[in-house]
Amino acid sequence: MEKIADILDAFPAWALEKYKAEKERAAASLKENCSLLGLDASKVDDVMEVARAAEVKKACGKCLFTIENFQQCKYTDCTLPINRRQDYFPLCEKYRIHEKEAAYNAMLKDILGNSGLGKRFRQRRFETFKPTPKTQRVYKACMIFCDSFTNDSKGIILRGPCGCGKTHLAAAIINRLAERGIYGRFEVVPELLETIRSGFNRQDDEAKASINQLKEAALLVLDDLGAEKVTDWAREQIFIIINRRYESMLPTVITTNDTTAELVNRLGQRTVSRLVEMTTAYTVDTGDYRLK
Repeated sequence: MEKIADILDAFPAWALEKYKAEKERAAASLKENCSLLGLDASKVDDVMEVARAAEVKKACGKCLFTIENFQQCKYTDCTLPINRRQDYFPLCEKYRIHEKEAAYNAMLKDILGNSGLGKRFRQRRFETFKPTPKTQRVYKACMIFCDSFTNDSKGIILRGPCGCGKTHLAAAIINRLAERGIYGRFEVVPELLETIRSGFNRQDDEAKASINQLKEAALLVLDDLGAEKVTDWAREQIFIIINRRYESMLPTVITTNDTTAELVNRLGQRTVSRLVEMTTAYTVDTGDYRLK
């Protein structure tokens, strides 16, 4: 192994002089730096590392970096405990907080970006829903559903007239579960059926794969069930999705304007029978929020 003296001899003269000058300054300020860092000067074996650590600590004390630009910090190379640096360079708490928040935001963006929720309904949360005495029960039920959610939770049917807040609550469920890292899918049923039809007409394997994902999604929201054009083909497609989720005991949330009897008339008893067993139904009994 090469001796330190031999390594230093290989340095250019100007670099060696600079190194010596920096080491002298570091040695002169050792007591002050150790006091700043809470170190015992008698146990320090590298005054240069201590000087560097003191420089970082002073800079961190004036840190103005935010979640948007924290990665631009030039001291981030000192946030990892590499070799002996771990003794002098503790992980920056602010950097760790920003890093954790950035990772969380990226996760949330990915989940919601693949959820099928449009821009408007990504803003629909429990905090923005204004419950009334008539909607307080269903509001609490939806929050409890999120708080106690598991892979085999019983689903929910939200029934009521147009504009009563059914879709708001369904979107709030997806948003709340996304905050827990749980992927959910939101599908407007008439649009979903059109996607299925187009995919099969084009023999699109990607579209078929997307439909298969709905069957296996941790949570599926079917919005506006019963609003689709009633055909034998449409009934069959809805049954295939519902039946797969029924057999797999996967949570499903339904919003509809129809009563159970009306759904039976539109979708058939075999589909609605499964929905009744796999969900708890709530009536959202209020007027049209949009008109208000």
